[in-house]
Amino acid sequence: MKTKTALSIFLIGFMLAGCQSGSSSTSDVTAHDKQKSDKKHKNGGEDGGSTTDNGGNDNGGSNNNGGSTGGGTSGGGSTANNGNYRLVAWNDLGMHCMDGKDFSVFSILPPYNNLNAQLIKKAGTSNKHVTSGVTITYESAPSLSGKYNTTSMFDANNNLKTNFWSYVDKLFNTTLPADVGLTGNKTPSLTPQPLVYNSTEKLWEATGLPLTPYNDDGSKNYYPLVKVTAKDPSGNVLATTKVVLPVSDEMDCRLCHASNSGYDAAKPGSGWENDNDPEK
Repeated sequence: MKTKTALSIFLIGFMLAGCQSGSSSTSDVTAHDKQKSDKKHKNGGEDGGSTTDNGGNDNGGSNNNGGSTGGGTSGGGSTANNGNYRLVAWNDLGMHCMDGKDFSVFSILPPYNNLNAQLIKKAGTSNKHVTSGVTITYESAPSLSGKYNTTSMFDANNNLKTNFWSYVDKLFNTTLPADVGLTGNKTPSLTPQPLVYNSTEKLWEATGLPLTPYNDDGSKNYYPLVKVTAKDPSGNVLATTKVVLPVSDEMDCRLCHASNSGYDAAKPGSGWENDNDPEK
């Protein structure tokens, strides 16, 4: 599709600015905090970041010095621990934007989400950040509605969430397996995937997670949750937390430039081609 140059530059700049309004925060979830936040973020918060004490009770409360797993969810830690560590996790932006379902024309914003974490010793006043000797992983967690987002390919009804992987070779000159992002990291699934330590930034990270805003049942979800877990070399859980990895396809080019968008100012004087596909 042809567009007016000035309008295109404005729209692209507006989109990128809207997707770069980063924010992060932490929340120390206790039983009292959970009661206050049940309606908003009982799984760790929709504010882009969360923390837990080492412990918790999955039957509705939490415990700073241990607990037991059960059938429900707590506001953070969901495995019994010894209480010596705190795990902090956050997304690097307030909202990650992506181009949507269709990448057959061009791409400005591929599916690309970043997860950061720090494991902190509670005791002492020095060397509190744990930088080695542990394994920190991420995996999909149920949203507040109980729904999962474990793949960016097809939903449970065999509807394609995005055709990004069909065009990634032409757009980014690389070949990627399904559900693998541009940095080689996978979409959060039920199989834990590793974070790696970045000594420059002094944090654990998993970059380029190719998330889409669709649950596995096809419903829209701009705030998918992931669970982050820290374990020692013997596999003992040191701490866990849940965090939102926000992703939106609301701000993309088709809103103004789609064939039937209704915005005549976004069309050139001549040479306009109409496509019945609402994504184009």
